[in-house]
Formats: sequence, structure tokens, C-alpha cells
Amino acid sequence: MNTAKRAVELAYDRDMPLTRLAELSGLNYQTIMAANRRKSQLSVESIERICSALEISLVDFFDCEDGRLPLKKDA
Repeated sequence: MNTAKRAVELAYDRDMPLTRLAELSGLNYQTIMAANRRKSQLSVESIERICSALEISLVDFFDCEDGRLPLKKDA
């Protein structure tokens, strides 16, 4: 699973601009975008911070069919 892409998908699924995700997670917007463009993996710490910003658990972050489908917040 591409964790950077997953984070972007989850933010878009919640109509959360990536700038807001960066702000809430304390991560740099450019870091998120660069990781997504390079198809690289985020660190565990970054994933935890993103989960906190999205108000989901790590299980929710990784719990997706084929590693690509976004979760609905109220699902």
C-alpha cells in the first residue's frame, strides 16, 4: 500500500483540503505532496499524526480492500 496516496485519498474522501490535513497533523504540506508524487511511504509517526487529524484509527487507515479504497468517515 502506498501510504502517502492513502492519506491523500482519505483527506479527499472527507472533503479536507491537503493544506488543512497538513495543518491538523503538524506535517508540512510539501512533505505530503512530495511523498505522494514519489509514491513513497510515510513514516509510522506521520501516519499516526494523519490518523489523528482525520479522526481515524491506524486500523481504519490500513483497513481497505486492495489497499486503495477510501473509507467514509461516517461508515
